[in-house]
Amino acid sequence: MPHRNGIDTLLAFCNSPPGSIRKIRITFGTNNSVVVAGIRHPVNLFPGTNNYLYIKIHKEDEDDIAAGQTAIWIDFNVCESIKLIGGQYYLKPFLKPFGKHHFGEIEGKVLPAAAHAFITARNATDSATAMPEHDGEYKIQGLRQGTYSVTFTGSGGYRDTTISNIQVQTGRETNINTITLHQ
Repeated sequence: MPHRNGIDTLLAFCNSPPGSIRKIRITFGTNNSVVVAGIRHPVNLFPGTNNYLYIKIHKEDEDDIAAGQTAIWIDFNVCESIKLIGGQYYLKPFLKPFGKHHFGEIEGKVLPAAAHAFITARNATDSATAMPEHDGEYKIQGLRQGTYSVTFTGSGGYRDTTISNIQVQTGRETNINTITLHQ
């Protein structure tokens, strides 16, 4: 299930097949675009990239939700997946599967809305990003247990802010107090 700031979309529902899920194939269409500064631009697959991607699934990427049913969330990191090269936008999909019971989350709020903040949680082995909703609320899911630095990158003259030593625990939400960016 992909998500944006913790909002999920159900892609499929079926009973788990006997055995284990070890690989999922996702096929991408060819009519892709991105809107930048109000202008729509075509997005082509990165040269040498197939229009499909296999995602390896490990046991910690699965959550048993009921007898015979399994849930797997997939974080589609758009910021890592779309690159501007030579004036052309390219897609090289970056997807990360995870199970909510085996990973942690960071959530909070960043103000003002005019800062159009971008949030990155990073440690030595893991990173994830989020774009806050219009009210400034954000959620970053699928983080491995550990200590993170969270950077709030502002635009339009707003200064960046980094909060260090954020502890993320498996299966738990870590709440960061409201961050206010200043010019």
